[in-house]
Amino acid sequence: MRASTPSTDREPDDGSRRPPAPEPLPGVVPFGRVAGVPVGLHWSVLVVVALLAWLLAVGVLPAAAPGTPPVVVWLAATAAGVLFVATIAAHELAHVVAAHRFGVDVRRVTLWVVGGVSEMAREPRGPRALAVVALAGPAVSALLGGGLLALAAVGRAEGWAAVLVAVLGWLGSANLVLAVFNMLPAAPLDGGRVLQGLVWGLTGDRERARQVAAATGRVLGLLLILSGALLLWRGEWTGLWLAGIGWFVGGTAATEQAGSRVAKALAGRTVAAVAHPPAFVAQAGWSAETLATELRARPYRDPTLLVVGVDGDPVGLVTVRDLVRLGADRRATTRVREAGRPLPPQRVVAVDSPLERLVGQGPVPGTDVLGVAVDHGRVAGLVTTADVARLVELEALGGQDRP
Repeated sequence: MRASTPSTDREPDDGSRRPPAPEPLPGVVPFGRVAGVPVGLHWSVLVVVALLAWLLAVGVLPAAAPGTPPVVVWLAATAAGVLFVATIAAHELAHVVAAHRFGVDVRRVTLWVVGGVSEMAREPRGPRALAVVALAGPAVSALLGGGLLALAAVGRAEGWAAVLVAVLGWLGSANLVLAVFNMLPAAPLDGGRVLQGLVWGLTGDRERARQVAAATGRVLGLLLILSGALLLWRGEWTGLWLAGIGWFVGGTAATEQAGSRVAKALAGRTVAAVAHPPAFVAQAGWSAETLATELRARPYRDPTLLVVGVDGDPVGLVTVRDLVRLGADRRATTRVREAGRPLPPQRVVAVDSPLERLVGQGPVPGTDVLGVAVDHGRVAGLVTTADVARLVELEALGGQDRP
């Protein structure tokens, strides 16, 4: 039975805080929903399964189960690769369950070449919640690892097929390694989140905790890259995988280090802090050629233009690149609404909405626009990546007002 959570770590979930449906990621195939959270598989997962199957089929399983027919070895190796990906999914879904326990919505779970990523709508509000959510994944991996190793021991004692026992033993060991590796105290690994929670709890400074975890992540990434390079120099191709993981860990940690400064600048601010009135608005019913003529006749500030319907409601976005791509012959017969891209409903927000939540969605694909601010149903302004970058730069100067 799970203990009750202090109210300081949890926000009421009345449905109004539930994040919008995430926009599709390139190269990711939707796999369904678990606990209401979309789960996707990146195409690189196929590379993981193929590589693991090859390593098991040519090395591990023939040595552990000599005399097993090659076709059985390859089937077992492929099954082991698929099951390992399934255990990674279980690891990530443990984060989802723990996050929900603390009132944090998870936008999606994505499985790809270096593991899995649970994309949360926001960071847990307190250090305890942050640490518990982070620990949930390695805990499940450790339980799976121990259980599979125990099952392998039972199978060995009961005389099960050697290849089955080998697969169970390998899966168990792999999950224990996964648990231990993820508990290394470096962002973006789970251990880094635990470290962040500890520093946050001890100092009361969330930003300092983020910086400490990110700094250790950069160090760990460098060490992994150097270790991988050493293995490659010795002729061991596993060093390539290790170096790749190091590159991912170090790069992600560096991004988080920069992101923590952005988060500090955005904290407590609303969309009104950066929204600027669009200098030019395109009508959805215009032809693309009419819009091109208008743009030739007047200077325009924004590289991405807002498209509105007859009632003035924002319905889409269009860029000059979109018009150029059409070509002169098609611009006369194509409406502006069709030339650009529709504006996702979740990108139309009230001026008093939290800016951090809008920025967290990233720009609308193919544009620099994060969203459109509205005030009592009327367009109040655009929010672009340049607006946010300017805000972060001003924040670095200090002494800025916080609308």
